[in-house]
Amino acid sequence: MNKKFMAIIAAVAFLLSACGTNSNTIEYKQQEGAMQNLLKTQPVLQLPYSVERAQANTLLSIRNLKMFNTYAYIVDVNGNFTKLCNARGFGLPYAVQLTNPLKLAFPDNSESAVVANADPNGLYYPSSANATWILCIVNKGEDGYVLSPQYIEENVNVFTFEVDGAKELKIKTQASVTLNENDLVGAAKNAISTTITITPTVVR
Repeated sequence: MNKKFMAIIAAVAFLLSACGTNSNTIEYKQQEGAMQNLLKTQPVLQLPYSVERAQANTLLSIRNLKMFNTYAYIVDVNGNFTKLCNARGFGLPYAVQLTNPLKLAFPDNSESAVVANADPNGLYYPSSANATWILCIVNKGEDGYVLSPQYIEENVNVFTFEVDGAKELKIKTQASVTLNENDLVGAAKNAISTTITITPTVVR
């Protein structure tokens, strides 16, 4: 009696499991068959040359030639442009990090947990932030550009040309600080001229 009962239970369980997986199996086989047919009639292209990859290489090469003189703008909801300033470069997202944002908790152990890695200034930046750093040109001094680093939370448009008809942002107050060679450290000495004046601008 027990053997018959167990056999019936096993048969029912088998049928239930078959019914449960059968439709999924059939669907998978049908999808796989359809993809195989598409691969036969429309095989993946083996491109000898990628125009879009060449475009990406060109963009990277041009951007790396020099720090371009640019023009930074914000745009209101009506599509009207307001010029922030003449600038250097194309701006950097606030969340950009100079170093890898992640590191192994224990570098000698490849299976170690991954933890946040601070930038050289000791700060941990967010993975994303809706803000941009713009290096505005306040003036051109004899010893180099007079730059004004601006933190902008509006969406910024940066061009190598000026937008006709754009409004000008009015600057009311300026606060200045001069950095000399002794204030510059590490790679900054190689990247920036010996004397540089940085003028933070307070916009009201």
